[in-house]
Amino acid sequence: MRDAAAEFQKDNYLQAINIYLKVIQTYPDYYDAHLWAGAAYSAMDQNTLASEFYKKAIEINIKGFDAYYNFSQLELKQNKYQNSLELIIQAIKYTPFKAEIFSNLYYRKGLLEYYLYNYQDALNSFNKSLEYSPGNKNAENGKTIAAEGILSEYKIEIGKE
Repeated sequence: MRDAAAEFQKDNYLQAINIYLKVIQTYPDYYDAHLWAGAAYSAMDQNTLASEFYKKAIEINIKGFDAYYNFSQLELKQNKYQNSLELIIQAIKYTPFKAEIFSNLYYRKGLLEYYLYNYQDALNSFNKSLEYSPGNKNAENGKTIAAEGILSEYKIEIGKE
């Protein structure tokens, strides 16, 4: 796995994948090999294969928060916002507590909710992000755009009357 990690770090994704696949042949339930094969395929924009490896990683370790997170990012890259949101919620559920990580996850959750026009949920997620990391400028900006979304919905509702 060290050789694969070294190849991955050098952006030699195909070489890394070949090593991950050899590891998987010997150890079919090796979580990290599936996780990193998914990451390598994702880096090569082979999204279908990346998705398959992330799904297998989750099947192997249902609490593997990093597989949920990576899979969520893959879905986001493909504009599959609802799927991405569901995966980020699972990542939050299984992430070992560390304030900075939680802040980042709630920020990403807020973005996804914003993309799905769930402005109030987005605002709540950005606020939660700030609870974990009060200086998170991205979450502060997120609050602003979510509030603007809420206001635009409110103006639309008033205009209908």
